[in-house]
Amino acid sequence: MSLNFIDLVSLTYDSALGEADWNDALSAISTFVDSSALLLVSGNPKDGTAIESNSVHLNGSASWSDATHADIFSVERNPALSSVLRMPLLRTIDRRTVLSDSELRNSSLTKQTVGRAGITQFQMFVTERSSDFLAAGLFGKPGKDELDTDHVKKFALLLPHIARAQRMRHEIGRHRAEAEGLQSLFQGLSVAAIIVNQDLGVLAINENAERIVSENDGISMHSKHLRLANNDQLSRLKLEVRKIKNLKDVTNSSPISVLRPSGLLPYSVRVYSAVGICNLPGAQSAAACLIVSNPTTKQILVDVSYLNSALGLTPTEAVVAQLIPLAMSKLDTAKRLGVSLNTVKYHHANIRQKLNARNMTEVAQIILRLVN
Repeated sequence: MSLNFIDLVSLTYDSALGEADWNDALSAISTFVDSSALLLVSGNPKDGTAIESNSVHLNGSASWSDATHADIFSVERNPALSSVLRMPLLRTIDRRTVLSDSELRNSSLTKQTVGRAGITQFQMFVTERSSDFLAAGLFGKPGKDELDTDHVKKFALLLPHIARAQRMRHEIGRHRAEAEGLQSLFQGLSVAAIIVNQDLGVLAINENAERIVSENDGISMHSKHLRLANNDQLSRLKLEVRKIKNLKDVTNSSPISVLRPSGLLPYSVRVYSAVGICNLPGAQSAAACLIVSNPTTKQILVDVSYLNSALGLTPTEAVVAQLIPLAMSKLDTAKRLGVSLNTVKYHHANIRQKLNARNMTEVAQIILRLVN
């Protein structure tokens, strides 16, 4: 079924955005211009393997090998291409004004495309041309049939929309490839990392950070937005993120210490720029990458006798104090030492009193200072 012009333009843009099939759009364009054969190519002409090709009624030329791409789109191997590259943008040009009959017969560009379909008369066009990107194509009728003037005019009306759609597909494909590569790298990081926008909306989070957030101990996530238990620290984090204007910005401020309601050692959050990273069209822009350090994962065990002598703890209190920098829960500490939960609570209270600490976080910090 032939679409009207407005519906065809809508389908072209929808397919560029991935909301419809690109080949369906090309087939509809072909039908719109009297079932003409159609070829679209786009990519980096310096790298034949980076060229994408799509065709309708051209006998499978859309499945060229990388070697064929390199041959077709190399100016050195295909001199006829240099004539095409000099064509004016966004104009359909009869091939006879661009390629001679001998170039038509000898050019790998045409032999691998229209030559297979027996097309000798066709229109050529270039929609975009730069040092690293070329978008072009052709359309024609099988055999020696001439294209109807009205069909050429109809195609010319579509050409600006085809140009934008080709560029959109190219950019979205590039961003998606970058995003997939970054996501793979991101998940492989040994640190806890979270990418956020300027409102602390979470755009990406790796497994290490997910574990921290799931504990809801000072750092959490609500409605896909990062939250800190302490409002002052949350305000400071927002300020640091909003300072970032471009990818080169690096915050020179000290890490943000995030207090934990459990009383465990606070998290440390560093802010780095993520501006421009994997920003897909229509998606919120990345602003910062937050690296969250959990000091309790260092598994520091202080010598019991040292705690006994340096802090004036009893041998039993020193054994309990040895585990405090590990941020183990009181229950886990009790299980590890084979004592009751009340016993651990009793020793924690005594240790805190002896060290004149307000909470167990300060106790852990005192012990860690001794080690360092």
